[in-house]
Formats: sequence, structure tokens, C-alpha cells
Amino acid sequence: MNSGNIKQEILLLATGVLTEDELRAVLDVIEEYKQARGKGIRAFYELDRTFSISRKDPMLAQQEGGFVDILNITPLEESWDSLQHALVYCRYFVNNTDLTHTSRDFVRRSCDYVENCTKYLLSSLDPNAPLKHPLGHIINALKRTQYNLPAELLKKLEDFNKIIYTVAKHDYNLPPGKHLYTPDEAFLIYFTAKKLGSAVRELVRLPQGFSPARHNPS
Repeated sequence: MNSGNIKQEILLLATGVLTEDELRAVLDVIEEYKQARGKGIRAFYELDRTFSISRKDPMLAQQEGGFVDILNITPLEESWDSLQHALVYCRYFVNNTDLTHTSRDFVRRSCDYVENCTKYLLSSLDPNAPLKHPLGHIINALKRTQYNLPAELLKKLEDFNKIIYTVAKHDYNLPPGKHLYTPDEAFLIYFTAKKLGSAVRELVRLPQGFSPARHNPS
């Protein structure tokens, strides 16, 4: 496994989240991107289409085929829409920019996805919970709910926040021309974030009698 362009703490975090097969698949994408950007983009999308899809997310069946009624949208739905938008921005950076120069932006959007997933979960467990807080605060709020959430997942979220998100937001003490992340690290962080987000989304519990603010176009 060639991981020369990936910081040790990032690699350790990823190996604690991804399976061996998943890690190998991500490293294949990284290698394709090194050889040729176009090949790397195609490899990214091929993996991304099937990678850690949140099929157990209970909102998915509720959302298919409808439109948002903006006037009646709930915090739960707003959180769900936000996490979808974060993934769209991630894919934009892969498709439309050179990650040699925009890796930090790609990582930030990947982190936003994880943060929005945790807010989505919290809003399903506690409709009155304040969501205008950063990831660390949301994780602590999840710990305080009446639900027995997996301690291992919460610990991985805390590690992700400490090792990746906080650094991506605040560490600008870099030499001129130096980037915080390599493209290799950015790809690895994205797929780690997607795996974590999927695990979080599968814990969502829709309130009894919940009906999304959607209407059928017909």
C-alpha cells in the first residue's frame, strides 16, 4: 500500500473507518488520479456511485418523487437537504478543479457532509435541539440524548472532528505555496467521511406520524 503522500494520522483514521477492500478501492482511485486527472475523475465517480450508500436512511423513501414545500419544511428535512448539497459540492471540486490547489475546499465540503449528517440525526432524535453549532457541539448533544447511540461511532466522529475538520477550518499557518492537504489525502478523507455519514444516517428515527413537506407533481 503506497501511502507516501498521506499523513499518518489521516491514514490511521481512515483505516479505523474503512474496510480493507474499501481502502484498497480508494487507493486505486488515488493512483488513477496521479496517472491522469481524467482517468482519476472517472474512477472517482465509478466508486462514488456504489460506495457506502445510506440505503437504510429512512428519509430516502419519503423523499423520492416529490418537491419541497419551502413554507412547511421542518428542521429534519432542512438537515437532510443540507447533507445532499454537501455531497454535490464535493463532486463539483473533483469534476471542475485541480485538487492540487483545491484539496482543502474538497476536504471542507466532505467535513460539512459529516456535520450535516450528525445534525440530521440529532434533529430526528430531538426536534427542539439547536442545530446552529459546530460538529463537536452536535456530537456532545447526541451523547446527551436518551438514545443509546453506538459509542464506537461517536468516538470515530470525535476523532474525525479533531484530526480533520478542526484543522481544515482553522490551520492557516502554512508556508507560501504549501497546501494543507494533498489530493491523495483529500480523496481518502472524502470516502472516510462518506462512510461515517452513512453510519450516522442509518441511526435516524423519523418521528411517529412524520409526513415530509413534499407534494407529488401530479
